[in-house]
Amino acid sequence: MRVPIAVLSIAAFLMFSCDETAEGCLDLLAENYSFEAVNACDSCCSYPKASISLSFIQDTLSFDINDTLMVGNGDSVLIQDWVFLLSEFVFSSQTMDYTVRDSVRTSMVSAQDDFIVFLDKGSKQIGNTAFQDTLNRVQFRTGFNTEEMELFKPFDNLDQDSRLDLALDSMYNSMTDKYYSMRFVLEFPEQDRIVHVDIENNDILVFDGLNYFVKGGSDWSLKMNLDLTKLFSGISSDLTDDDILQIIAGNIQSSIHLE
Repeated sequence: MRVPIAVLSIAAFLMFSCDETAEGCLDLLAENYSFEAVNACDSCCSYPKASISLSFIQDTLSFDINDTLMVGNGDSVLIQDWVFLLSEFVFSSQTMDYTVRDSVRTSMVSAQDDFIVFLDKGSKQIGNTAFQDTLNRVQFRTGFNTEEMELFKPFDNLDQDSRLDLALDSMYNSMTDKYYSMRFVLEFPEQDRIVHVDIENNDILVFDGLNYFVKGGSDWSLKMNLDLTKLFSGISSDLTDDDILQIIAGNIQSSIHLE
């Protein structure tokens, strides 16, 4: 049976009209790229999440907070109430530098909201990214950029749900009226001694030699190991609190491995 030409023409017209008006995300780097869409939608694209995981190790062995760690002079130590702040992530290939897409605003300025606060080991989201490339270099800051922080004051103008607000709340010591990059309590149980460690440095750490492929449209994660044997190298219970703090602050760069 032949189908009338007029009917075929109408069907083709309806199919063409439907395709022509279909909207969706047409960015290949987005999580929700639409193969069916013809027209790009307005701000409907969502982008992959970049995250970083933190593991504590003792040499090559896994370590948990409150496990016993041996240090100098045969002392044993326990770590309590760990807090560690990272910020200003930059991911680099041979030709490009990339940063996260998220931002936070005050009444006057805006900034990348890529502040990560670790209260223990685990994974934290840095932000959303939109690229596909092979990364060979990653850098980030421990703590806050003190010059940039001045732009945010007064801090009560910040979005209270932002990661920056969480970072400020977690790293502030009201006794000294300062913000820190790393805070924890170190216990020497055999000497019945407690050392409060508040490290103020805001160094930029750089990790070269990576070969990590980021696929467009897919979430991705980097792994960071913090070797506590290296971090606490040189400390012992017979040192002053200030000496212990200074030694640990100087060991941060050498104790972190990224992969």
